[in-house]
Amino acid sequence: MTEAEAETPLPAPLLLKDVIPQDPGAPSLFPASFVELGAIQFFTLDDGIHGQELWRTDGTPEGTAMVADLMPGALGSNPASLIPMGGRLYFVARTLTNPSNPAKFSGSDLHGLWHTDGTAQGTEQVVTLGSFASFITEHQGVLYFEAPAVDESYRARLWRSDGTPEGTWELHAGGAAKHGSVAPAWLGDSLFFPGTGQDGNPELWKTDGTKAGTVRVARLMRGDGRFVPLHLTALNGRVLFWAHGEARMFPIPWTSDGTEAGTVPLKDLQSGLSIHEQPSRFVVVGNTAFFSAWDAEGGQEVWKTDGTPAGTVRVKDLWPGPEGSNPGELTVRDGRVYFSATARGYAPGVWRTDGTVDGTVVVAPLSGGDPALLQSWSTPSGGRGGVFYSDWWPEGGHRVWHTDGTGLGTVPLLPASDTHAFTMKGWGLGLQYFTSTDGTLWATDGTPEGTRVLRRFSAVHEDVYSAKFTQAVALDGALYFTRRQQVPLVPDRTGFVTALWRSDGTAEGTRQVNRKAPGVFEHEPTSLTPVNGHLLFVDERDRKTLWTLDARTEEVRPLTDLPHGDETLPLTSTGTQAWFVRKLSSSLQELWRTDGTPEGMALVASTPGSSPYGWTPHLLTPVGQTLYFASGDASELRDSLWKTDGTPEGTVKLKTFAGGLAREDLLAIYPVGSRVYFRILAETHQLWVTDGTAESSRFVSELPGDRLFYPGRIEWAAVGDTLFLSLGSASGETPRLWKTDGRTSGVVRALPRMGVTAPPVSLTANGDQLLFWWTDGAGGFELWKSDGTEAGTVPVKDLHPGAAGSVAIPGPLVPLGPKGPWVFAASNGATGVELWRTDGTAQGTKPLADVLPGPMSSSPANLVVAGDRLFFSAWTPETGREPWVLPLK
Repeated sequence: MTEAEAETPLPAPLLLKDVIPQDPGAPSLFPASFVELGAIQFFTLDDGIHGQELWRTDGTPEGTAMVADLMPGALGSNPASLIPMGGRLYFVARTLTNPSNPAKFSGSDLHGLWHTDGTAQGTEQVVTLGSFASFITEHQGVLYFEAPAVDESYRARLWRSDGTPEGTWELHAGGAAKHGSVAPAWLGDSLFFPGTGQDGNPELWKTDGTKAGTVRVARLMRGDGRFVPLHLTALNGRVLFWAHGEARMFPIPWTSDGTEAGTVPLKDLQSGLSIHEQPSRFVVVGNTAFFSAWDAEGGQEVWKTDGTPAGTVRVKDLWPGPEGSNPGELTVRDGRVYFSATARGYAPGVWRTDGTVDGTVVVAPLSGGDPALLQSWSTPSGGRGGVFYSDWWPEGGHRVWHTDGTGLGTVPLLPASDTHAFTMKGWGLGLQYFTSTDGTLWATDGTPEGTRVLRRFSAVHEDVYSAKFTQAVALDGALYFTRRQQVPLVPDRTGFVTALWRSDGTAEGTRQVNRKAPGVFEHEPTSLTPVNGHLLFVDERDRKTLWTLDARTEEVRPLTDLPHGDETLPLTSTGTQAWFVRKLSSSLQELWRTDGTPEGMALVASTPGSSPYGWTPHLLTPVGQTLYFASGDASELRDSLWKTDGTPEGTVKLKTFAGGLAREDLLAIYPVGSRVYFRILAETHQLWVTDGTAESSRFVSELPGDRLFYPGRIEWAAVGDTLFLSLGSASGETPRLWKTDGRTSGVVRALPRMGVTAPPVSLTANGDQLLFWWTDGAGGFELWKSDGTEAGTVPVKDLHPGAAGSVAIPGPLVPLGPKGPWVFAASNGATGVELWRTDGTAQGTKPLADVLPGPMSSSPANLVVAGDRLFFSAWTPETGREPWVLPLK
């Protein structure tokens, strides 16, 4: 693309083809954390495209929408600990993750305390935290929460906040380790909360909101580090909680009056029979707390207590004997406690109790002979009362009900479904919310006519043509890509195969390649590699045979079918030559080359020189028509650097390294200008360089950081004769951009260490400057540039000002022409994740195409330029994830 073409407005992107025209699939949704604030019901939800984010509803379909996409992309910010204060909603959400090891849920990611008025513009970060909050609670207009600081993501700290950055400070440095999700308790104006001593033992603490008034109440029995005090609950001037007892593997109930002497075990009970299960919450009705516990006489049943040993008794033995009825979570409604249980003579169902034997009765299902299987249930805190539940009935399928505990008061809310199960979720605004497995969020007031769809979601992120399952390459102006698709295998059974597709940029020219009949494919291609007008691939079913497809005739022929080969390893291409390794055994492999035809196949080398005991080529790196590679010597556990011109006599060893910490001591090869750098792990982590001869191979520099934690792969880029490396990807390392020209080496710029490691990623040469994604810790990832100096290493443009960042997991920068500009996927907060372009300047960084206008994301991926078209995959609610095309002229 020329500069003039880059400034010319492009046509709108087009859906290339609806490859799967049927139902595009449904996400799991996972709605959670329903909190009511005024006329707004807040909750979190994963729609399959944006990850788990904060949503809102006013109880109507048109009023149901995402509040803000705090981590643009499919990973999600995972908002949690939602709590209202002062007319705003406060919550903790993730703001940054390690892009080299992203996870849907990670306790080591950077988080923040946020507040919102229910709009994207009114959603702001209060303070940055080193991880998620173990708890958050409000008292007299002040928030108290436990979370690590930015520089210590594994150490718990107690904080207080008035909702402003300047009004947020640390009360207590906490213990040796952060906790999982726990519950504190208020006793008057004192907050009781769990702690962990420096020796790892559990402790009970309290605070009056001042540093001086934050003190330890008691040291508890030695635990194994998992059982800090749990489910703290105020009752009759005391605090109940679960903690370890003397010589017990399981938590037992405790009580405390706020003094060390008054902190004692409550009763000889235990939380259950599995150390992997969380103890029951205490729920309070008046002066009585109810909970589930186990003893040898009655098994797992519901108990009640007034806070004294004598007042702690079993409510009713629903399943007499040691088996127990195994009560589920307890909730309170209208002075009664509801719970699920399996009583003798009854199907699993919902029960309620007023604390007496006679007042403990089944609510749903109503008869012991009902064959329905209870699936989920909920007791609302307002509205019609009673119980909402879903079940599955062999004769009728999946059903949703509301009951007041009587036969006449038990009514179905929806017609039964043969295919979609229902799950109760949360309550608010006088409505019960639930989901169905077809990706629908529902709301009901407890009547059939008041049961309605709030929002239908579809198209899970990995449906079709996604980065998880797909390879895409350009060949002679066309796009070749693979995707997983479901086909019939035998009667009544289907399976997934990898199919090869080709597109010339039109719907008619987008079709499957190499198919014998519908659902029957000759091969399942992987490792797609263009070379000389041919497409090379390996059949992933055996990975032994290398195949070639002629782009003109679409004839497919085998290139290799050699005996005794275990595997054909991934290919590397120079455009006119492809290189690959045939694995004969774990310690013996062959290096081959091909021009894409069977006649152009040639064995380059096998056990050359003085390596009779094993030869394992790896790190195949083309430099012009020369291939550099590493090979280990099984006899001496050392690596050597090799190069070849494609002939046996032109295959020579350049440098051998002494054995070090691991077999593959040579970690990476970097072609830069006329030279080749290579990175090794010896006594130190080192960078070397060669001009292609043994004599010119020399040491350049030691790399900063702990050599024990360096990964095999480090992001790199060549800008002219300068090599840039992204360092600091190991946990606890300082993120750095490092460079060398072979003579002088050093750090270009380093940023403060944060709780999460976030080094520069997607390093890309743009003329005489470097483009990459990075974060300064104050926000998420943004686009940066560097001229090789500290002062010249700065953000290109803050696309999404604030703490959110423009993308959760940065993708590649794809050139639209030999010298750019570069296209990428990002969000500016007003739109979702869409296509952008940049020439490395703020003025030249602007939107390229908006597939899905508005705040929702089409999440473009798999960007490939073929001829004068940009191919990519994108998501829309109507079609799911499908291939799209953007004409570049």
